[in-house]
Amino acid sequence: MIQIVLDPTTKKSIEQIHWNWFKFRVMQLKFSFFPFPTYYSYIKKHVVFFDSSEKKLSTSQKRRLFYKRLKNLVVGEFSETGENSFIRFINLNGKKKGLEKKRLLIAFGYDDFSMMPGHSKWTTWYNKNKLWYDRFKASNNGEDWNTKVLCEKLGVDVCPYCNRQYIYTYERDNVGKKNTAEIDHFKPKSKYPYFSCSLYNMIPSCGICNSIKRDDDRDIVYPYKESFEKKNILDKNFAFFRMRRKDKVPFKTTNVYRIPKTIKLDVVGSGIPKSRMDNSKEMFALEELYSRHELDLNDLLLRYSLYGKLNIRALSQLLKTPEALIKKVILGIPLQIGTKKEFVLRKFKEDITRQLDEAAEN
Repeated sequence: MIQIVLDPTTKKSIEQIHWNWFKFRVMQLKFSFFPFPTYYSYIKKHVVFFDSSEKKLSTSQKRRLFYKRLKNLVVGEFSETGENSFIRFINLNGKKKGLEKKRLLIAFGYDDFSMMPGHSKWTTWYNKNKLWYDRFKASNNGEDWNTKVLCEKLGVDVCPYCNRQYIYTYERDNVGKKNTAEIDHFKPKSKYPYFSCSLYNMIPSCGICNSIKRDDDRDIVYPYKESFEKKNILDKNFAFFRMRRKDKVPFKTTNVYRIPKTIKLDVVGSGIPKSRMDNSKEMFALEELYSRHELDLNDLLLRYSLYGKLNIRALSQLLKTPEALIKKVILGIPLQIGTKKEFVLRKFKEDITRQLDEAAEN
């Protein structure tokens, strides 16, 4: 799993746009369910924002704190613990079902957020929501705001759950922009409808991972905060890919591209971080899926067997170019020069190359 990294400018921009969209909608749309005139009033009544120690706050204090926490719920980053953590909201509100779940989903408006021009129901939806939506667009320089635009602005081109599939935006004549990404709700909206339109609960992902995860709410790696990467030399919690021979013979040579192999994902660490990585590995069947990338793996192994670490080092000295760069060029590993964009299978290839280097030294 790879981390979604946002630059400060993009982060600030999408938070402001999403909060404005949410305010225009919940403040102006009327809830058909009596006696609540707006979605805002329904949320205020049916979502718990205060714990028992805050019940004695004055009315004005509660009003200010409610607005602050509603904004945090909608566009605030979720922390591990504290006021804006997933666990705090869940402890206060629990899982929802039945009519209460349905009404909260309507109130928070994910179905409206997923509506966009080109959708088969767009005209009907727009005619119904024209008043507030036109006002929002006027405040947003005439631009739409929906799941497709969010994915485009996030710039997440590779599924953060599996790092196997591209999920970019593309454009077709007479059709407009399309997106291959699906939105996964990190905390499932079917159980926690009050997270259904939370900006940082929405994870752009590939269709395979989204269909696998669905309503599973096991504690897994949170892409906006965590990944399988080893961040620094002191980091004790990470995961890496390794090759295993199917005949169980110890792996001692780099020339194994003709031998049947399987892929393992080793998780290193302890406590909650390790538990999350183990859950992620199991949930998304990462070992099983990566073991099917035989074509990519054998291509990498063949390149390595033809050149090897010593030849790569010699080329580096001859060309006066960093060995790491020469290695990536020869082995087909993404260079990522001048960009922070992710590439499919990037971590997988880097981990296997590291294993090959270790085998070459032994």
